[in-house]
Amino acid sequence: MTFRLLPLSAVVAAFAAVGTIAGCPQPEASFDDFGERYEDTEPGTQSVTTGPVGDCTVPEVGGESDGLHVFALSAQLGPKRPLLLDANVAIQDDGAGGKQFSFSLIPLRTPYRTAADNENIDVLEPVGPPIELGPFPLAIDGTFTADLPKVQISGKANPFSSNDLEATISLTGQICTETDRPGVRLGFICGSLEGDVSAPVKLGLTPDKNSFTFTAYEGTRPEEYAIDCGGTLSEAFP
Repeated sequence: MTFRLLPLSAVVAAFAAVGTIAGCPQPEASFDDFGERYEDTEPGTQSVTTGPVGDCTVPEVGGESDGLHVFALSAQLGPKRPLLLDANVAIQDDGAGGKQFSFSLIPLRTPYRTAADNENIDVLEPVGPPIELGPFPLAIDGTFTADLPKVQISGKANPFSSNDLEATISLTGQICTETDRPGVRLGFICGSLEGDVSAPVKLGLTPDKNSFTFTAYEGTRPEEYAIDCGGTLSEAFP
């Protein structure tokens, strides 16, 4: 399953941004090796909170988790500048007494590029067609694993550089109606991701440092988002 994502662009952008400090790694360099160098210059990089919570109540079909969300993919090379995509989530009956969910994604123009890059451009505008994903089964505690099919994301959505992204990822997370986590609202979905970036360089993504969230909204999108299950907030838009 291939997904063009921020981590890939983050790497390319990071090459230019921190190359003079950390040394410019070759495309063959491992993701973990470059991640360690980047963390030396970006102390905000942290492991993510992705574990399931207890007493989870799976949302009802047509309940709080259905509808519009922003999908934020937070990568270890720049966790507080996530890749942002519009998402439309639907909880469904699976026809056998259980539940499943589907979602569509539309990449959004990143708000995190430099002012020169984004001059006279509306950030958060759609920059690609909808990507339909699922359905994925939900366990009775709301946990799920979603192996995503091969998709491509425009470099216009990349918060670090203009390069297009491609990666093979699997999402592991939980959908609950509970709201005990700080900064978490009804309809919140979160978890970790792992996989392999395939372009423009080959890199590995590990679940301890790469996370995702779906944050529900109505009307205007917010300008900061929880980026992990602990409610850590993204960097505010410039």
